[in-house]
Amino acid sequence: MSTAPEKVWVEEVWVPIGTEARLQDLARAMGSTRRPNRLLTSPTGRLMAIERKVDLPEKARAHFWLQVVLNPWTWAEQQPVVDLLNVDLGAPEGFTTVDADEGRCRWEASNSPWPGGAPPEDGGEWLLDVVHNVVASAMQRSTSRPFSPPATASGLRFPAGLLALETSFTRFAEERGLLLRTEDDHRRKREEEALRARREAEQRAVEEEQRKLRRDRFVLDLQQAEDEPSVEAVLARLTEEHDEDLRADIEAIAEARRSEVTALRPMPSFDDPSFTADTSVRTPRRAKGIRTWSEED
Repeated sequence: MSTAPEKVWVEEVWVPIGTEARLQDLARAMGSTRRPNRLLTSPTGRLMAIERKVDLPEKARAHFWLQVVLNPWTWAEQQPVVDLLNVDLGAPEGFTTVDADEGRCRWEASNSPWPGGAPPEDGGEWLLDVVHNVVASAMQRSTSRPFSPPATASGLRFPAGLLALETSFTRFAEERGLLLRTEDDHRRKREEEALRARREAEQRAVEEEQRKLRRDRFVLDLQQAEDEPSVEAVLARLTEEHDEDLRADIEAIAEARRSEVTALRPMPSFDDPSFTADTSVRTPRRAKGIRTWSEED
């Protein structure tokens, strides 16, 4: 006997709206405005990268390259990957060699939590500070290879390390059942949620107006009911009403109206002219009497 497959729950991970704009600030800080797309994407489009040649005045002929790899899904928690490329021989202090073929040396603070727990307000200023201090110091203690590799079809000169990072990140997400959603996905979701909320609000307004009209009709019919059978006839129509609150409301009004139409009326006074047309029981008209003449007339 076969058993049904166990349901696997997938957690959706969203890129916060506004992340790409903040990452563009880093590209502008690195002088990448000359490129049509300031941020280059990784081979499968998961990660983004800034790749620039970096020089020192005293090493004008050096062929050092900097690659900043940006992960939109982790930007809010972790610092990006900062790699110094085309480094000859070993990595300088504060860096670790991760790809000897590319001469790729990775800043040891890469992927570590942001100091203070959140990314800086000005990402470009943060990156320039890293370049002018951390990267420049590493370049001073290193030697570059004599030539720079040509750009590949992706626009990157050093795609291998970026692809390795992306493969590792994608495998991490798959092993944990994470479904990665882009910023565009997030934006569309927000728009769909807003549209759904508007439609639901409009539907509630229509239903409330229809409910009010039904209530008004019941109340009017009860007010016009002159006897108990008329009240019961109105109540009989409540069987078609599915709104329990409205039914309870109308039943309470009907009960009050039933009490009104079934209450005993007081016995009329037959001496009251309003209950008879017999002129004999009318209050006799008071005579005005005889005028008394003055003795002096």
